[in-house]
This record gives sequence, C-alpha cells and structure tokens, in this order.
Amino acid sequence: MRRLSYFHLKITKKIHSLVISSGLLSVFKNRKIASFSLEQFWKHSVTVALISESIARHLKRYDSVDENEAFSGAILHDIGKLVIGYYYPNLLNLSYEKSIREKIAFFEAEEDQMSHFKIGEMLAEYWSFPPELKAVISFHHSPDKAQEHLNLISIVHVSDVMVHLLGCPIMAGEIEPHINEIALKAIALPPERLRVIAENAIDDRKRLETILQMFSSEQ
Repeated sequence: MRRLSYFHLKITKKIHSLVISSGLLSVFKNRKIASFSLEQFWKHSVTVALISESIARHLKRYDSVDENEAFSGAILHDIGKLVIGYYYPNLLNLSYEKSIREKIAFFEAEEDQMSHFKIGEMLAEYWSFPPELKAVISFHHSPDKAQEHLNLISIVHVSDVMVHLLGCPIMAGEIEPHINEIALKAIALPPERLRVIAENAIDDRKRLETILQMFSSEQ
C-alpha cells in the first residue's frame, strides 16, 4: 500500500505541474504572442521537463534533488517569455532580432531588468511559488549565480541547452545558449548517458502529444 501511495503521489505531482502549465498557457490562448507559437512553447517546455525529470532520477542515488521538482521547475522555467511576448511584443522582437543579428543566445540580447527570467521571477513571487521553483526560473541561464538549489537549477539548465541543441527552441532559428561548466560539474553525468536520457525523454514527449493536440485544438 505504501508503494502504491508513493507511485500515486509521483503521478499526481506530474499531473499537477502539467495542469498548472496548461492553465497558464490558457490565459494566453487566442492571443497573439510575438515571435513564437504557444504550441512551440509547450513543446519546448515539456521536452525540457522530461529530460530534467530523467536526469534527476539518475542522480537520485547520489543527490536529494526530487525528480518532480525538476519536472515542475523545467516546465515553468520560461514562463516570463509568455508575458513579454503578450504585453511587450516589440521588446521581445527587438531582443530576438538582436540575438539573430549578433549570433548570441536570446537571453544575452535581453535588457537585464526586462529579461524573461526577471519577469518570470516576479511572477513566481506574485504567485507564491516555492523557493526552489523561483530559483529555477531566476537562474536557469546562470547557475553560477545561484546561492541555493544549485543542483536543481543545473539540471534544468543542462536540459534546456540540450533541447535547443536537439532543434526544439521556442523561437525559430534561435541561437542555442552555451552550457555552464558549473552546471555540468554539478550533474557529473557522462555525455553518452545524457544522450540516452534525451532520446528517451523525446520518446516520452511523443506519448504526451495527445495533450499538446488537445491544447492546440482549443485555440
């Protein structure tokens, strides 16, 4: 019974994260978002979440990072982009165009105080997200600046970079961000293991395509 309850709790946490994410996305459905589609946003976020969850599971024997926290943090890590895309589309477009023109990652082209991670941090505070989720949103591009939750942030950071390299960015033609060496050291998994994790996560994402299709059909 205990084992069944634990399994049920894990599934419930994942469903809860997906419901939260879908609910946030539903706020923006039928509204024009600058430079990217909600479908692509969802696809990127879910893939990052599945890879993060899998990495956390592999590290569980060595570290206390919870795979469900990794999944939740990853699926919400770019939520600031939605807000900027809807409320400040010109700003997002300028950052996007600068990143393409200068061949730098999108976050490097943003104004610091209006970056997607700063906006996401404010949203996390407003919605009273747990400290670990707020930390992921705030520092997923700069794990070296985090004072707490480094391993969790590192997992999401590495997963995000991997998803970009796998050709699943949020915006077309995005320049993939560089991987942070501190994050790689924190995870300490060999490249071959990360590759297998990514491949399995993509297969898992395909099993979730029905959720994506349901969301798309409502737009």
